[in-house]
Amino acid sequence: MSDKTYNVELTSTASKELASLKPYVEEVVQIILVLETKPNAGHPLKGDLHRFRALEFSLSGSGQYRAAYVVIEDKQTCVVFAIGPHEGFYENVKLRAKAIKKRHHIN
Repeated sequence: MSDKTYNVELTSTASKELASLKPYVEEVVQIILVLETKPNAGHPLKGDLHRFRALEFSLSGSGQYRAAYVVIEDKQTCVVFAIGPHEGFYENVKLRAKAIKKRHHIN
């Protein structure tokens, strides 16, 4: 692994989802910030979402969660665009993926 540091950006929607996870916000931020040094920490998604990744984590007493993101290598940036519980998560990601692809010129 290289010594590169990546910027981690949240879309406005992902920021709102993060804020809704009170009292876990600080914990989730620390989990997501692992992407600064390990941009491929999450597992790759498949099919139409093959350019995207999902970081899995659990919150004590609250269950399994995911953060969907895309790595933009030429900008050394990970853009997190969805944060939420595992149930129904990937349907939400599919809805947002088109906008993220368009905004960041991802094929």
